[in-house]
Amino acid sequence: MILCIFLSENAFTLQWYYLSPHLITSFHTLMKRLFSRHLGIDTNWIHHPSLLMKRLFSLHPDIDASRLPHASLRTKRLFSLFFALCILSTLNARPCDSHSPKADSRILVASHRGDWQVAPENSIAAFTAAILAGVTIIETDVRLTKDKQCVLLHDTMLDRTTNGRGALADTTLEEVRSLRLRDALGTLTQEHVPTLKEALLLAKAHNVYLYLDKAGTNNGEAIPHILALAKELDALQHLLFVLNWPYEKAHAVFKDDLTRVQFCPVISDNIPELTHYVDTWLTKAAPFAFQFRFNSLETLSFKILLPKVLSTSSRAFIAATWATHTAGHDDALSLTTTPEAGWGWLIQHGFTILETNHPRALLHYLRTK
Repeated sequence: MILCIFLSENAFTLQWYYLSPHLITSFHTLMKRLFSRHLGIDTNWIHHPSLLMKRLFSLHPDIDASRLPHASLRTKRLFSLFFALCILSTLNARPCDSHSPKADSRILVASHRGDWQVAPENSIAAFTAAILAGVTIIETDVRLTKDKQCVLLHDTMLDRTTNGRGALADTTLEEVRSLRLRDALGTLTQEHVPTLKEALLLAKAHNVYLYLDKAGTNNGEAIPHILALAKELDALQHLLFVLNWPYEKAHAVFKDDLTRVQFCPVISDNIPELTHYVDTWLTKAAPFAFQFRFNSLETLSFKILLPKVLSTSSRAFIAATWATHTAGHDDALSLTTTPEAGWGWLIQHGFTILETNHPRALLHYLRTK
């Protein structure tokens, strides 16, 4: 929602408009271009109205609040445009600059398959909705088509989430792109299966991470294709991988790019020689984060290895989407009892990356706690 102010010679009119996420993004881009190219204003100031006001006034000294009734119509229109932009920057209806939730800058929120409650899972619309809500990480699922193109789809089959039939691996990119996605209720929408390129460009434009689940399928068959595309787009730093691979295997597949992407080894008691596995990662790579999975508080993962990771520079990552990964402290507990019982418990125990099916509810909790 945006407030527009229209000034005529003798009066002004206030009018609210409801804009789609795509229109909001386009409006934001247009404003950045206007202020940077035509007024010489650093676009980083767009989200800081007071600084922008000072800069705008310095460029146009005839703009003075006490003199606005006597200013030219052109000046009034310029001030109106500026004021509308200030309103937009305060409404949380703009591309996300929310790497730091208001209440706790340490907590990063990952949205599972985008915000699939308002748009089809793994769609550009779901990713955009999650970004506008304020998440830092978009979790999605990457798979290869028959012609080895990277697209984003959770299932190996097309049937559940699209109007197609059969295996994705038997379908070409052109055929996949002709399909439409279904929402959570199974209703067919106008959204299409996105390519990895589309999602990476979105992540880069909004400075968020793209967490590529399923990247390890078939021994990481898709990873060379993913890395090549990310290099072409200069977006390696926006890729985030969560894999239960030992350091040696990860290094063999990613090579020098292992330090250029965000890599999060999994910590779970079903990993062989788990303590050695974690120690090797800490010694060789100092990962961005470790993703923990524990069904009980009596596990090695929770009792011994969580404190070890918390004593390093690596973050502790947890998927609140699953009760079996959080010893029951999941989204469901947070929403059916109190957020403190689920999300709050995870934060209290040191987890600073939380993946969720309910990004708006989690972000609201973080901003108000």
